[in-house]
Amino acid sequence: MSYKNASKKPAWFENFVQSRSEVLPVTTGIAKQCGTLRGQLRQKGITRSQADLLIAATALLHNLE
Repeated sequence: MSYKNASKKPAWFENFVQSRSEVLPVTTGIAKQCGTLRGQLRQKGITRSQADLLIAATALLHNLE
């Protein structure tokens, strides 16, 4: 997409999200799983962003691959 079409970008993205994705809520179970993952990784000296951990926890609890 060229610079002069930049104003169309938000509409394109919104259409993409609406037609090709599903936004799942962060539930209490996901939040707890996120904390568990953070603790497990921290013990191994691995740090990940909160966003990455929420995505991982969501995938785990929804059996997504």
